[in-house]
Amino acid sequence: MIGAYTEEGQDGDYSFLSASFDNFSVRTIPTLVEIDLNEEAKEMEQFSGKDTVRAIVLAIESENDNDYNFSYEGKATAVTDTSEELAGFTSPDSTLAKEYTEEDYGDYGEYGYIYFLLDDISAEPKELEVTFDAPEKDGEPISEPQTVKQANYIPGQDMDI
Repeated sequence: MIGAYTEEGQDGDYSFLSASFDNFSVRTIPTLVEIDLNEEAKEMEQFSGKDTVRAIVLAIESENDNDYNFSYEGKATAVTDTSEELAGFTSPDSTLAKEYTEEDYGDYGEYGYIYFLLDDISAEPKELEVTFDAPEKDGEPISEPQTVKQANYIPGQDMDI
């Protein structure tokens, strides 16, 4: 981990970035990481000539208190203090992006990762603004998208973890 977008509280815990949509919420501590590409990824056009990429990763935890069916795609966009606009993509093994049914009422612990790939392998943005798309019920958003901003970047070597 290169760094994180969070604030350290008086108790030593770090604050989460979170968004809530009608009794469904997501929370994360965004981290800046360097990812070593596997051979398959190195052959992809977007990564040609690269061995590593830099990304902002959101390890998302969700909480659901709804008693109706809805779907969540885990879609988000991010803007950095360098005005880089990034489209996020969800990891293929995510349990976060799914159709939530009435049986999932009170279900805690869905998780997933949203990745934002940076163009510059040496980039170290100091501020991050993330907009989460809202879940949908019957094909319509259940609320407005939620934008959250975290302006406190802590380099990894300065974190007490």
